[in-house]
Amino acid sequence: MAGKMQSRVTQDEVIQMAVQMEELGRDFYEALGGATRDPRVFQLCHRLAAEEDKHREIFRRLHSDLAARGESVMLADEQAAAARRRIRENVVPTSETIRQVACGGNIIDALNMAVKMEAEAVRFYTHLARNLPPGNAIEAVIAEERTHLRLLSAVRCGMEAGQ
Repeated sequence: MAGKMQSRVTQDEVIQMAVQMEELGRDFYEALGGATRDPRVFQLCHRLAAEEDKHREIFRRLHSDLAARGESVMLADEQAAAARRRIRENVVPTSETIRQVACGGNIIDALNMAVKMEAEAVRFYTHLARNLPPGNAIEAVIAEERTHLRLLSAVRCGMEAGQ
């Protein structure tokens, strides 16, 4: 029984981390979109920020479902801050870093950051989805994150080719 409870707490904490990741992803795209003069990058960032917000709501619903079943454990403020810090250090660059790269004129580097961030999100969510039945909501998020990767790569390749 103790092992099962630990698994539930871990699942809940991971879902709460996913909510944090999506919020930071949204912030990333808003900062990048606000710092670029390229209309393609601006439009893509606007779209991706909205989709990251949609993903955040999916994870919030999953968290609510756990809570409704009595399986949710709220993270203390310091735990949530620590999770957010880990995500920032390992997945999402800071808004200041994004602005420096984008304002410095190297939008390719900013797009590379975005590709890395999306790839890390796919890896994280794929690991999370392994413990869920097929057809779960996280699989849809993974598919959308992979689409983000393709869109970002296409814009980056177009810019590298001077298009």
